[in-house]
Amino acid sequence: MLNKKIESTKTETKKIRLGELTEEYIAFKKKHWALSTYNKNLGFYKRHIQPYTEHDFYVCKLTLNDIQCIIDRVQYDKGLARNTIINIKSLIGSVLNYGYDEYDIEFVKSFDRVFIKEELPKELPIINSDETPKLIEDMRSNINELYADAVEVQILTGMRIGELRALTEDDWFDNKLRINKSIERKTNVFSKPKNIQSIRTIDSSDRINEIFERRIKLNHFLFGDEANLILSLIHISEPTRL
Repeated sequence: MLNKKIESTKTETKKIRLGELTEEYIAFKKKHWALSTYNKNLGFYKRHIQPYTEHDFYVCKLTLNDIQCIIDRVQYDKGLARNTIINIKSLIGSVLNYGYDEYDIEFVKSFDRVFIKEELPKELPIINSDETPKLIEDMRSNINELYADAVEVQILTGMRIGELRALTEDDWFDNKLRINKSIERKTNVFSKPKNIQSIRTIDSSDRINEIFERRIKLNHFLFGDEANLILSLIHISEPTRL
């Protein structure tokens, strides 16, 4: 009788819909993902799965065709970029794996056969190092000084824009730059870097020192003693979430 009751419970557990399992998986991963990754995947779900019929399909009955319909909708009907399509497929695959690990729900074994069309390579403009000074000067003239300084430091250091925005005066010392945090683009919230390799200390240079000295002087003039970020595109108080 006990075994029958356990089997009955398992059967009921397996009757979980794709939308329910996706929401549960995203909620589970929220504490492990960077905020930007969480928002990205939540957006994929709300825009490309939740509004459509597949949202209510039982995971245990999903077919290859059902998943292909989701992918075809974003790659043909909506015409999204290939990398975005790959990310959406990856989210669905992760959700199905989560369902198998947590609830022993068998999923489409031929998931790898979901088709994603090839994308023609785009010809990106190539900027030679000789053209960089003119590019920076054009930005100073046509956009503003802060953006030009930010781009120049990025070119000199290879830093991500979120890492650059999060640099404080304490992170610039002994002709070094300490990179151990980032600012989320949409929320302006401080967060940890994407991975352990992103935490690093790099060399500064005379040109970077010149830019930072000028920016710090201007920041204190504009924001007073509360100014602590060197190259943020907006003024944010001292980081409270790391």
